[in-house]
Amino acid sequence: MFSFLGGFWWGLAVASPGAPQWVYGVAVVPSLLAFVSAIPWMIGMTWPGPSLGLLGIALIAALWVDVRLNRLGIMPDWMLSLRILLSVGLGAITLALAVL
Repeated sequence: MFSFLGGFWWGLAVASPGAPQWVYGVAVVPSLLAFVSAIPWMIGMTWPGPSLGLLGIALIAALWVDVRLNRLGIMPDWMLSLRILLSVGLGAITLALAVL
């Protein structure tokens, strides 16, 4: 899900002529963070708490990019409203699972 968000930002930038170049770099970050969060599972650690915590915080922090894209006119207001609901909701659920 988090990797999809990076593709979403990339698509918004490609569809908007004159989008700043930083969007393309930031669009790669969600996939990299998702990969890094999976490393403990790849090496045999069974406790998912820290991985889920990282993803939960990153999902909520991703709103900063969404707000910036909205202010640049790349993301419409209705889409920002939806992104706020989805990021806060999914981020909170992921953090709750990390605590459990």
